[in-house]
Amino acid sequence: MTGAVFPLTLVCAATGLCLSKSRRRSVWLALIALAIMAALASLLPFTEAWAPSIFVAFWISTIITAAMTYLDGGISTWGAILLGGNNGLWAGAVTTLVGLQLSSIVALLPLFLLMLPARWLAAQSFRVVANVGASWVIAISALAAGVALLPTPGYVADHME
Repeated sequence: MTGAVFPLTLVCAATGLCLSKSRRRSVWLALIALAIMAALASLLPFTEAWAPSIFVAFWISTIITAAMTYLDGGISTWGAILLGGNNGLWAGAVTTLVGLQLSSIVALLPLFLLMLPARWLAAQSFRVVANVGASWVIAISALAAGVALLPTPGYVADHME
């Protein structure tokens, strides 16, 4: 996964699910921290040599964020700010590597599309739905991190040739 849309969609989905049980003030502060850190990280001069390390750190951060959905009382205000800042840092780094495109910005939509129903489900005691969504994000992120870590053989002649 070297494009920006899919990783940004997953980190935003994980962030939305994680913040679904937090207070409104914490959610807004986390979103502000995410935006500020993404903007600051996009100014850093990341080169292609950094790509494997950035993508692995990005996927690990996404897994941890999605796993935090399982916390009972949500996360504290400072935890939400740190979470938003961390995810913003890696999101900004990824968009710097692949180039900022309109589709990358549209990838932020799942953050809002998942947070609102997840907040409602948490209020209705149907938290298991958000946990299932978080499990899906964890599984996909773990697979993407594994692919980023494994060396690929490149174009090898097929055994039928």
